[in-house]
Amino acid sequence: MSALTITHTRAEGTVLEGTAAGDGAAGILTACGWRWSRDRGTWYVPRSRDQHARHDLIEATRSQLQRAGHDVEVHVDEQPRDFADIEVDLLARRRARAAALKRRAVTAKARADAAAGAEEAAVRALPPAGEPIKIGHHSENRHRRSMDRAHRATGKRIAADDRARELERQAQAATQSVAARYAPRPVAARIDRLDAELRQKLRALARLEAGEPGTVDARTRSLLQEQIALLEQELEHWTATRAAQIADGLAVDYGPHNVRPGDQVQISGHWYRAVRANRATVTVDMAGGRRTATAPWRNVTDHNPANQQQEDA
Repeated sequence: MSALTITHTRAEGTVLEGTAAGDGAAGILTACGWRWSRDRGTWYVPRSRDQHARHDLIEATRSQLQRAGHDVEVHVDEQPRDFADIEVDLLARRRARAAALKRRAVTAKARADAAAGAEEAAVRALPPAGEPIKIGHHSENRHRRSMDRAHRATGKRIAADDRARELERQAQAATQSVAARYAPRPVAARIDRLDAELRQKLRALARLEAGEPGTVDARTRSLLQEQIALLEQELEHWTATRAAQIADGLAVDYGPHNVRPGDQVQISGHWYRAVRANRATVTVDMAGGRRTATAPWRNVTDHNPANQQQEDA
């Protein structure tokens, strides 16, 4: 039987190496939640990069593989990475995926074109002017075979077209995902989310350390401290990104410092009158004073001060 190695690191996630075709490991790994990566040439646990090792899954996998006769070694390194390294790797993987999908889309388009050519040739081989099959004539079998070839060619062309369009859609989505990650509104939303998460983790740590001496769970404290450190790095990165976008004119830092009640604000392409401006949100008039709605500042895309409206009038 194969000698297998399960390794977990923050950079690579949980992977298993050493399998061979026909050694019986594939069925066990699939049942345990592992997937095969053609790009990496190894088995891996989905979404395990930059996460704590799932020791229950690793031990269950090792136990089942050993019962099947495999020798299994396990190596776990829980050393966390800096957020800067995590982000660089994430962007590199997304760009590589987009490039790979683009190459596959080009290949699929070439196959679709070839299938269209084959369909055209098969249709041209049919008797002209939609001539019907002559039952009992010596040409009957040849005519039927030509129609079958034309039908099959049409089916292949349709399937090839569908595949080419789907790969092109995936390639475009993968390419857009890189740019979308750094678009101003998602960046602002990410900052709000990270700030809320960080405050929640800090409160949890404070409650934990305020407990009775000797009752503090050291592992829970260590986990919270690690999460807080990573959240602080993430918040620093995205706050700097947001500041650069504002400095470059790609975003505007709307808030109670520059929006007053009575001003007009644009949200989702529509203009509304602001009735209240808080630190995190703006409340707007939706129906002539009969109804209001509240939105986070990141959703405001333009602003027209009340004094400017009077001058325009």
